[in-house]
Amino acid sequence: MAGQTGGFRLTQAQTNKILQGGFAQQLRAISKQIEIQQKIERNTRKTAENTEELKPICKGIDKLSRNVKSTQDTAKANGF
Repeated sequence: MAGQTGGFRLTQAQTNKILQGGFAQQLRAISKQIEIQQKIERNTRKTAENTEELKPICKGIDKLSRNVKSTQDTAKANGF
């Protein structure tokens, strides 16, 4: 019985070592992913803050939106 218990303890100790190594590897991979995502966020923010509003394009989109709404209202009025 003592031999079996000792065997189980040894097996458990080895399993714990394997799990700790796997966890450490996963933690490093996650840390690297977070670092990459933070770099992307900083770059995106910098680009957004350095970009001026494109007023002619925004005006064109607003005009198009009003025309589409007008066309939809006309279609509804005509029973479509």
